[in-house]
Amino acid sequence: MPAPQTAPWSFQGRAETLEERTGVEIVVATVGRCDNYPEIPWRAFALAASLAGIAMVLAEWQRPDWMGSQHITLAICAVLFAGVLAAALTMLVPGFGRRFLSAIEAEAEVRQYAAVMFLEREWFRTSHRQAVLLLVAQFERTVVILPDTGLRKQLEDERLREIIDIMRPRLAAGEFEGAVSAGLDALEDMLLQAEGLQRKQRDEISEEHIEEKGV
Repeated sequence: MPAPQTAPWSFQGRAETLEERTGVEIVVATVGRCDNYPEIPWRAFALAASLAGIAMVLAEWQRPDWMGSQHITLAICAVLFAGVLAAALTMLVPGFGRRFLSAIEAEAEVRQYAAVMFLEREWFRTSHRQAVLLLVAQFERTVVILPDTGLRKQLEDERLREIIDIMRPRLAAGEFEGAVSAGLDALEDMLLQAEGLQRKQRDEISEEHIEEKGV
C-alpha cells in the first residue's frame, strides 16, 4: 500500500519561535503512515465478496431459472472478482483503504510510532525533561502529542485532547498544514499560561521539524 507523500512545507521556523517564547523543546513530525495495516485489504475483500454474494442470492430469488450450473460458476467468479478488486483498491487509493481502519486502531499505531521515535532519538535527555513531540500521521489523519515527564502537569491528557480537537477537523479534510499551525498556536497559548516551566539555557534538539514516509 503506497504511503502518502511527505509534506512539502516546513514548521522549523514556527517551532523555533514557540521554543523561544515558552522555553520548551518542540518537535513536529509529519509521517506518511505509521503501519502497513495488512488487515485492511482482507476486510475490504470480505465486505465486497459478501455484498456480491448477497447480490447473487437476490438474483436467484428474482430469477430461479437463471442459476444454472454455468451461471453458478460465473456467480462465484463475480464474488471473487469483487473481493479482489476491493482489496486492490485499498492498496492503490489511500482514502478508500482508510475507510477500513478504525479510529481506535489508528490512534494506537500512531501513538506507538510516536513513542518509539521519542525514545530512539533520545529526546528525553533534555535538561529539564521539557520536550514535546507533535506527530501528524497523514494516512491515518491522526495526531498524537507526546510530552516528556517535565511537562506532564502543564500538559495533562485532558488539555492535550483540547488541542487535538482543534486540529481534528482540518486533519479529517486533509489540511495538514493548517492543522499543525492551529495545533502549535493552541499549544503555545497553553504553555504561556502554564506555571512551573524551566527556561532552557540552549537549544538541545536541533531538528524542530522531521518528515518521514513511515512504514
